[in-house]
Amino acid sequence: MLQELRIGVGGLNCASCVARVERVIVNHPGVESAEVNLASGLALVRFEQTSVPELLEAVRTAGYAPVIESVTLGISQLRHNQTVRFRGRERSLSAYFLASPGVPQRLRLRGGEEIEVRVSSARLYVCAHETKRFVIALTYPGQNEPRYLVASDLSWRTQDILQIATLRWLVEVFLADWKRYEGWGTLAKQPDEEGSSRRLILSLLLDHALLLHPEQTARLKQPAPACTVGSLREACRAEALVAMVRHLLSAEDPVAAVAQWAEHVKAIYALAPSSKHMSGRDLGRQEPTPSLRYRALEAMASA
Repeated sequence: MLQELRIGVGGLNCASCVARVERVIVNHPGVESAEVNLASGLALVRFEQTSVPELLEAVRTAGYAPVIESVTLGISQLRHNQTVRFRGRERSLSAYFLASPGVPQRLRLRGGEEIEVRVSSARLYVCAHETKRFVIALTYPGQNEPRYLVASDLSWRTQDILQIATLRWLVEVFLADWKRYEGWGTLAKQPDEEGSSRRLILSLLLDHALLLHPEQTARLKQPAPACTVGSLREACRAEALVAMVRHLLSAEDPVAAVAQWAEHVKAIYALAPSSKHMSGRDLGRQEPTPSLRYRALEAMASA
């Protein structure tokens, strides 16, 4: 099966350089054709089977600099019944990883909580994506079926992808919890046909306003885990109630009693530290591993 590979080539100055690089690439074993673009500095290589590291070395020996472009890492999930191909054999994702149960690894999900998971990984051709991906089977305690993470860049390490994936999960869960359970949507009801839109806008404005609360700002500057939206919301209600009572009972005698009562209210509505925080969290390298780039290219070149 004919495959394509794009390689950046540094040092191209003229049409003669283009012709020379094309000749070097085409003469490499296994290469069918090569097209080099002087303006973009990219070489489009078509081949059946070839050694990518040796091909890059041939270009380098010719006096040019092969460049492996950095790619933004995309991470998502795959279903267990997705079809993958490895060494010419197609099977479901779950069937492939059934023979590789993985190894135990400590993983921090949120805050300081660490759990032991089982991890197995492979660079597989994902048929639905029509390209190779880095697939990780991640099994949590008490679960029989793994979750399958898929990364677009094959040159990242498994542990770095796992750490980025937990960060992605953290953001998604935080936003979902914020809007579904701890947001202001139920307090921002609006009538008529456009009411739902105005309600959403008002809810978003109120949610973001909580970031400016003095307690929240102080914690973020330390830095320390931010307060949960729910605890901050209850604190705002308590503050408003205290202010109202102080205003209504502004006579000289009740002031001391109101002050004492306010202290009790603060104790009841204590702020709860969020467990969904990034304080002290190791996010990994968050970049490709240079030593794995050739391996990634080899994986892309194999069927």
